[in-house]
Amino acid sequence: MTIAVQFFEQNLITIYFFYGLAFFAMGLALIVESGRSSKFPFAAAMAPLAAFGIIHGFHEWLEMFQLLNKAGATTVPDWLLNDILRLFLLVISFALLIVFGIRLVFAGHNSGPEGRWYALGAALALVIVWAISTLIARQIYSLEGSELMATADVLGRYILAIPGALIAAWAILLEQRTFSARGMPGFGRALLGAAIALIIYGSVGQL
Repeated sequence: MTIAVQFFEQNLITIYFFYGLAFFAMGLALIVESGRSSKFPFAAAMAPLAAFGIIHGFHEWLEMFQLLNKAGATTVPDWLLNDILRLFLLVISFALLIVFGIRLVFAGHNSGPEGRWYALGAALALVIVWAISTLIARQIYSLEGSELMATADVLGRYILAIPGALIAAWAILLEQRTFSARGMPGFGRALLGAAIALIIYGSVGQL
């Protein structure tokens, strides 16, 4: 465990770079694919997942530049690297993941525009719960500055990221059955892998 901790501490900037790159590349790939017409429900829900990848990638890179800035290795203005902007990107990205999962579930039932409104409403409701929870924690524990930012970050991961990742994984598993039923097992296995990755990301990564 000590060796693993040392490795991550010594290579954290590099890890943030490739972590952000993975999300950003996923978002770009989905944007490219979303331009192609498709009869599968997954295509209709692709836009919020693409936005999640790009925005979350920027979040990881902002954290990377924060570390570089502390080490005196960058000339990026402090106002561009503040925690409020980082937290905003984090919350918006998680909200988009929730929107993707719920839209994909409704898209599978051909619900039309209703699925989009349900998805946006659910994401907004959870963001409001997150904001209220943060304010309550601030009031109870008299949190300010970095402690308040850390609390808001943790609550965002518990209230938004974990449910969002699990909902998205569940929706992808439902879609995976559609591909398998149509005799496309290769795509089905790829979606199964994506669902497992989201479950690990949501349960293990965020906890």
